[in-house]
Amino acid sequence: AAHDHLELVRELLTRGASVGLQSSLGYTALMSAAGYDCLSIVLVLLQHSANPDLQSISGYTALMSAAGGGHEACVKALLRAKADPDLQDIEGDTALHCAANFGRLEAVQYLLQSRATVDVPDDLNQTALHYAAAHGHAAVVRELVSHGADLRLTSANGDNTPLDMAPLSHRAAIRAAIEEGQLDTVKKAAEQGDVAELRRLRVGEECGVPVDATDSYGMTALHSAAAKGQLKAVQYLLQNGATVDVPDNDRYTALHIAAITGQAAVARELVLQGADPRLTSNDGN
Repeated sequence: AAHDHLELVRELLTRGASVGLQSSLGYTALMSAAGYDCLSIVLVLLQHSANPDLQSISGYTALMSAAGGGHEACVKALLRAKADPDLQDIEGDTALHCAANFGRLEAVQYLLQSRATVDVPDDLNQTALHYAAAHGHAAVVRELVSHGADLRLTSANGDNTPLDMAPLSHRAAIRAAIEEGQLDTVKKAAEQGDVAELRRLRVGEECGVPVDATDSYGMTALHSAAAKGQLKAVQYLLQNGATVDVPDNDRYTALHIAAITGQAAVARELVLQGADPRLTSNDGN
């Protein structure tokens, strides 16, 4: 299966070859096909009821093989076949650890979309975020943090947080990625009116996410909550120190956004909390 001999694989299956046959080390044809990015063979094996969750002696799965190699199409096919993204090998690694370790951003995204648990620890208490940070994969770090990866978890071999494990040459980039990921999470919670998540992120607290942090468009969590009419989130952000009239890059404040999107209750709350209705945006509104 490893070299994409599709017709040979079909012939062997037609002759009754066991689709789940394992080598002396426990490897299957599906694991090999996924590891070599042979999507056509992966699909044929799955059509013949290959079990995507069979594990080798070391605990390796086809999904781990595809994720570590960055073979996104195979990752998607295995996940559609209900492969378990949280299975662990003998060292405690999951498919998410494998993808994060090699900086496979798309594989990480597919796994997270399929509800892979973001903070599964390995035998050294290291999560996928530790792996991504340790290898300087800033984009993967941002993705994991934006899905709620816990920055405070420490490894067992040195009590290191993910940021502690980042190489000095990459530490500034990893720190920036963490901040961007945190803001993604805060904005998502604000848009959804998820006050419990805002509390968990300790938005506005000294050791939490800065309440007035802005994205590349200059927008804050308050802008996001206002746009979706999330009154309770707006109130929570204001109570935790949000500046009511922060302008975005086009000089739109949260009040502008609330007015444009027809969020009357939010607009009233913002005015009550001191929003200035006389401020104008760059286009004069």
